[in-house]
Amino acid sequence: MNEIMLEKSGYFKHKNIIISTPDEKSWFSAMPTFGGRITQLVLHDSQNETPLLQEFEDDVEKDITYKQAFLVPFANKINNGTFNFLGEQYQMKPNDVKQHHSVHGFLHSVQMEVREIASSSVTFEYDYKGDQPGYPFLFSTTIHYSIHPVKGFTCAVTIKNSGTGDMPLSVGWHPYFYVQNNMNEAQLRLPGCERCIVGNNNIPVGAYIKNEEFLNWESIGSKILNNCYKIGATPSISEIGLRYSNRVVTIWQESARFPFFQIYTPPDRRSIAIEPVSSCIDSFNNKDGLLILKPMEEWKGMFGIKLQL
Repeated sequence: MNEIMLEKSGYFKHKNIIISTPDEKSWFSAMPTFGGRITQLVLHDSQNETPLLQEFEDDVEKDITYKQAFLVPFANKINNGTFNFLGEQYQMKPNDVKQHHSVHGFLHSVQMEVREIASSSVTFEYDYKGDQPGYPFLFSTTIHYSIHPVKGFTCAVTIKNSGTGDMPLSVGWHPYFYVQNNMNEAQLRLPGCERCIVGNNNIPVGAYIKNEEFLNWESIGSKILNNCYKIGATPSISEIGLRYSNRVVTIWQESARFPFFQIYTPPDRRSIAIEPVSSCIDSFNNKDGLLILKPMEEWKGMFGIKLQL
């Protein structure tokens, strides 16, 4: 049944890999092309199957929203695509036509290699050879997706510096959660956090304010969100709750590895992006959360999605 659904949607053009739980009630499809993106994710609670992520309405080549894309080697944006690292200036190619920033890295458009397919998981790999303008730092990426009847969907990502010098890094994921065309009634619940204050062109001004919204379940209503949050003192796992149509979705992330998250409501208000990220906006310049990997050093992080059963 899942293969028929994918074939009708046209996804087989990109050779999706379908991974399910042993009972086949929960499953996801992943695309080795375009950065190993998840194209569909369905989790099963005690009664229903719930499609969680907004699908690609057009072919993925035409997608400019970065749905389900991995944001590597930098998350969010770099102001004007320019940054200084260890005394040297770098200029990346701006790909935000409105604000002339470089956004969301470049892993979203690469061909991943399939390293392993198991009964309930798949592992992708990619080796970057330094061929993008303004980022000569060599690295390898491993993405491991898995699914479980109770624990839901989990992703473990590993970035390794395969070059001979230090490299700057920021990591994120850009899932769009489908709220069944009912954004105003959807509710959020956030962990203790601070909201980043931004100025012109959505670049941080270097200050935070204590977040007072969505501390308990609160409707999104007509609010337009495009905010970066820094997680406060929390347990090892931070959780963000999304509730809509009698379903409760938990997006969790390792607090030490992903101490920030971004929330964005797209203009069509059919979905909401809730993004685990390792650093603040423009961290290549402001250094807020910026990771620096030594040669052969690895960074590992995990996040996931589950339903309240």
